[in-house]
Amino acid sequence: MLENSRDRFAIPSCGLYHREVGIHTFELLYFFSESNRYERIERVWQFLTRKCRRYSHNHYQFTLCHGLKAEILNSSIGQSLKMLVNPRVMVHGELGYLGITDCRSDILTDCRFIFNDFWERNGLSFIKMEYCLANRIDLCMGIEFLEPFSIPDYLDLLKRTPHKNTYRLLSLPDQEDEQHSFKIANKRRGLVVYDKVYEQKRFSKNSVVSGLNLMRIEYQLYPAGLRNLSQKRGIADRYALFTWLMNNAPETICQGIKHCLEITPYRSIERVRAEIEKQTSWHESTRAKMIKVQQYLYQQGTYDSLVEEMRLQKKMPELQSLLKRYRQLKLSPTTLRKRSGRIYMPSLFMLALYVLCKEFEEE
Repeated sequence: MLENSRDRFAIPSCGLYHREVGIHTFELLYFFSESNRYERIERVWQFLTRKCRRYSHNHYQFTLCHGLKAEILNSSIGQSLKMLVNPRVMVHGELGYLGITDCRSDILTDCRFIFNDFWERNGLSFIKMEYCLANRIDLCMGIEFLEPFSIPDYLDLLKRTPHKNTYRLLSLPDQEDEQHSFKIANKRRGLVVYDKVYEQKRFSKNSVVSGLNLMRIEYQLYPAGLRNLSQKRGIADRYALFTWLMNNAPETICQGIKHCLEITPYRSIERVRAEIEKQTSWHESTRAKMIKVQQYLYQQGTYDSLVEEMRLQKKMPELQSLLKRYRQLKLSPTTLRKRSGRIYMPSLFMLALYVLCKEFEEE
């Protein structure tokens, strides 16, 4: 993936944070669908309200123990108990904060025992992990940069990077938060990249990552994506599916990034334009349109805004053709800002692959 020795040394000095890659959190749904569901709902509600934390918008969420939060949901198909589980925190308490359930650990086994034991000890033994539906799972890794590196600038690159058109760029309402976060998603999957130090300082009382330069990557699988994977791998059991995802997290994260984002590296405006102008066998208008796409992504906005404009002009086939030309040249239409002072930057796929290969080659 690294084109030559110069490009290799242009990769920022970085490593896998805490040498961990695996599951960060997962969401479970327990549906009250049996004949005695009203009695069970009442029992669960009475238990939860003893630990209630009420939000200003009348929404109830309950922190039940380390690594476990819950709320009761009402939907068209009935009532359910939604549970958010952080395996590392559930097993190690607050010491597990920022931790990931690493693909080489046994934490998930301990997590299932603690989860089932918690509900049984509180007289609600009908709630077990194996009786719940998997609603979402977040596979995660952190990249720690060991040299000056602007994470907001890198997130700006990602927002301008072509992605699969079934995905949409999602924005945060707060402008400052938006500068430190990137997310694209569809009904099956989501990819989130953010500045973990900023997020931790913004939303946590305790600053435990002070002095670090840490970028978090989360590959999220939603119900449709989990069903698809379960059928593809022939894994019906939830715990077995979680175990498979944990064990295969490095490959799954890299494949997920490759599935939704362009993987070609970023280069300077001058380099990209020079390479386009060399293609004298291509029609002049084609080269001009390629440069126009590059200019739009540099000056005017995100890839999604470019797609929207091309759709309004009914020029989506043209855009796809131009992006294909870029891929033929192994170039990205997304170029580096001049303020970065760089002439090369690896794509997210290349960066994740580099960090993971370095980690596992050392073992």
